[in-house]
Amino acid sequence: MAVPVPQEVLDRTTDCPYDFACLSGDSRPACTVVRADGQDVLFVVLDDPPVCPYVLHWGGGAMCRCPVHFYLHQHQGAEA
Repeated sequence: MAVPVPQEVLDRTTDCPYDFACLSGDSRPACTVVRADGQDVLFVVLDDPPVCPYVLHWGGGAMCRCPVHFYLHQHQGAEA
């Protein structure tokens, strides 16, 4: 079951290069979330590094700061 994302969250996601394909259900999978920091950052594992302004690479890891991805993770648990 899809989680409706509030307009306020969509409005904060101004740089999505995929035109919110993650919400359509027929997109490539989102980055795999390892854990959330409780604020607005997801620590993720990338199978193929996406071209995404919300992904920050450091060392051997990556962080996702996408407001939509964080919202979905918070409301769907580890599935998002």
